[in-house]
Amino acid sequence: MKEFKRYTPEQIEQAKNADISDYVQSRFQCEMAGKEIHIKGYGGLYVNPETNQFFRHSENTGGKGLLEFCKKILDMPFVEAMRECVGEAAEIKQFTPKAAAEPQEKKEFIMPEKSDTGYKNIYAYFINTRSISPEIVREFTNKGLIYPTVSKGVSKTTGNEYQKINAVFLHKNEKGEPCGADIQGIDQNPDYRFKGCTARDESDRGFVYDKGDTEKIDTVYLFEAPIDLMSFVELHPEIENAKFAALSGLKPSTAEPYINSGLKVISCVDNDAAGTKFNNQILFQKMQESIGVGENIKSHTVENGDIPIHYCSADVNGKEIAFCLSKDDYFTAQKLEEDMPKAAASWINRSNFTVNRECAEAGVKDFNDLLKQTKFIAETQKIAEWSKQAGTKAAERLNDSRQENIR
Repeated sequence: MKEFKRYTPEQIEQAKNADISDYVQSRFQCEMAGKEIHIKGYGGLYVNPETNQFFRHSENTGGKGLLEFCKKILDMPFVEAMRECVGEAAEIKQFTPKAAAEPQEKKEFIMPEKSDTGYKNIYAYFINTRSISPEIVREFTNKGLIYPTVSKGVSKTTGNEYQKINAVFLHKNEKGEPCGADIQGIDQNPDYRFKGCTARDESDRGFVYDKGDTEKIDTVYLFEAPIDLMSFVELHPEIENAKFAALSGLKPSTAEPYINSGLKVISCVDNDAAGTKFNNQILFQKMQESIGVGENIKSHTVENGDIPIHYCSADVNGKEIAFCLSKDDYFTAQKLEEDMPKAAASWINRSNFTVNRECAEAGVKDFNDLLKQTKFIAETQKIAEWSKQAGTKAAERLNDSRQENIR
């Protein structure tokens, strides 16, 4: 009979308290940020050697000790995490830095097969359902960024086999090579509609559209979905020499290369709780980087439903000050009975990352909704103007008729 060993309470306690800083410095690319260690490429991941705590700003998660770090950040199961921290079960040993584990093999990207007969279907979907102009759809199809494909399956409702046209949003890397794709079902029947992503390679940076002179690009616009990107391009024909990138959701790992590129980055993600949380996490990280008040800066999070409030506090010339992303955050945190310093400052964002507020100002969720709203208003105004002109002409004809009768 095979013997199984269990980790002792002493081993578990040792794993919980094991030093994170030695571990990360032996395995990852790190830099010092005040008293904290910044682990590059992990969405604003910081380790405090003094408290043995870690926090990842992109996902608003943190903890204490190496065991929690391995579980939450490296996504290790308990047994694997314990083995990484203290070795085999019932064999207590001190942590010894070792070579980084080889990265797991990723699935190979397979480009979805193109359907040459499906272009009229996706044109009809983009134009009639999404209100995107034929000119914009043609621009993206001519660049090979969108094309039709066919999916086969079995209906969950009827049990019958089906073939349906889908729209493919092709991801191309900086060399212009296909490296990933989003697939959007376009059938109105929800039984056949879906959204999905293919496997991607390491060069994938989302669904990208470059406009103008690529040598003069100085701004990147970030979106959640390709359709929002296309809608924004139509709404803003004046924008030139820019890069537009759809992240296929809110993935900080996809956004980080753009944010760290040195280019100006404008976030155009959805105007909802998830989008606001995404923006605030990045802005909070930028605020921490810019404050520069020394090594005594502390970060805080106040639970506030789906959108937590982040702020910093620091001792400046002997006075404790709270640094907030906005005045609203400060007053909301006070209403939630957060014990904050009485002195506070609202951060002025001079970083390369800013947020587009058009959707919030218009009261819509995303740029496709804004495009539809804009076209609806324009059409309504056109009808009103036509009605006014028709009324004026009718009044003129009536007046002419009366004048004729008088004569």
